[in-house]
Amino acid sequence: MAGFVNLILLLACQIFVTEGKVIVVSIDGLRPDAITAHGPEKLPNFYRLRAEGAFTDNARTDFDYSETLPNHASMITGRPVLGGCGHGLNVNFGGANTKLHGKGYIASMFDVAHDHGLSTSLYATKGKFSAFSANYDAGQGAPDLTGLDHGRDKLDFYYNGASDVIMIPIIEEDFPRHRWDFSMIHLRTLDSVGHTRDWDLDLESDYMNAVVTIDGYLGKIFDLIELSPDFAGETNLIVTTDHGGTKGTYTHTVPEIPTNYTIPFYVWGPGVKAGADLYELNPDFKDPGTSRPLHDALNQPIRNGMVGNLALDLLRLPAIPGSCLNAAQGLRVSDSPVFDDLHPGLDPTGDANGNGYSNFFDYALGANPEAPHDFKLMPQMTRGRIKIFRRLNAPDVGMGLEMSLNGKSPWYPLIEGFTYRITALEETTLGRQLDVKIPFVSEKAFIRQTFIKKEAL
Repeated sequence: MAGFVNLILLLACQIFVTEGKVIVVSIDGLRPDAITAHGPEKLPNFYRLRAEGAFTDNARTDFDYSETLPNHASMITGRPVLGGCGHGLNVNFGGANTKLHGKGYIASMFDVAHDHGLSTSLYATKGKFSAFSANYDAGQGAPDLTGLDHGRDKLDFYYNGASDVIMIPIIEEDFPRHRWDFSMIHLRTLDSVGHTRDWDLDLESDYMNAVVTIDGYLGKIFDLIELSPDFAGETNLIVTTDHGGTKGTYTHTVPEIPTNYTIPFYVWGPGVKAGADLYELNPDFKDPGTSRPLHDALNQPIRNGMVGNLALDLLRLPAIPGSCLNAAQGLRVSDSPVFDDLHPGLDPTGDANGNGYSNFFDYALGANPEAPHDFKLMPQMTRGRIKIFRRLNAPDVGMGLEMSLNGKSPWYPLIEGFTYRITALEETTLGRQLDVKIPFVSEKAFIRQTFIKKEAL
């Protein structure tokens, strides 16, 4: 009987931490200026994303690669291609025999969703995508150590089609029947046209006509969401691309060319702020203009590699283990609630529970300022490691780390992914506890957690 009760409690916990459905659409070879060149009359569905969702026309690919397979690996794993945190898949060919776990297991967004009991699917129109199906199948997928054991095959369904025009009707038939919780759809049309007939933005070019075709496919995806009782009103749609393309080159492989690394990023669905600029919603990320920031630059742009952790955040799931792109799941798609909204009438500068921390700091740490303090929610620091707790309903709180050699001024900011790495994450009913490793810290260094109260936009 006790075992049965524990099982029910476990299932209840899993239901609590998940929310809605997410569909990620990657439109291979999409230039953002192709959308703005056409306008809303030709592209009603792209412009619906812009009017009803949050977006930017100035996101970035991976710094080192503007190719299909490396960038999709970044989307799926939440990692850049190269570096200590990199996934290492730097080839743009292959398939089922392409290895992703050469230096240890590389977890994916499908791992997290699957291990929390959600159904997962991947629809693609390039054979090389079988690399993801193979690396996360029952033979190579990691054991499920989260709650109930759902097995090692992280993708419940993988479809590889010859073309978008063949695949879209299959998607229209599959989604209402299977009711996938978390899906990724890859569309290849624009990339195929760009490689054979150029990334030409002349309004009558083959490439621009293909953009209109893709807009029609987006319309069909909107329809399957809104006409299905299982998807309507609870599905978030994320649309981006792996790279752009350059007129006159018939390719996109040089990562230093702006038309190759400049990409769009759209988010649509319940709770997403309509018509919002993603950079205005996210002051922690900086619009890069025409520049190409390194992955360890202080002010990061929004990147396609942030898709996985954003999607999981929208599902109320923790970040991909070992990831470093949006690993704190701080990329926002709506205005944040502020302290006064969550605790009306409670002075944020006071100390309602008498624990020596202001109400605002208690709130940031996940404690209830109106209740006795729980010291387990405070930062726990040891040499080279710190546990950071972030309350789920406190996205208006910016958190970080600072280091001092003497415990006094000056304090130097530490940079996620460069001077520290998030090595583990635990989801609780109150928030997310991140286990952070700072490998270079000596015995005499002092580490402190910092908080910034963001103003409501």
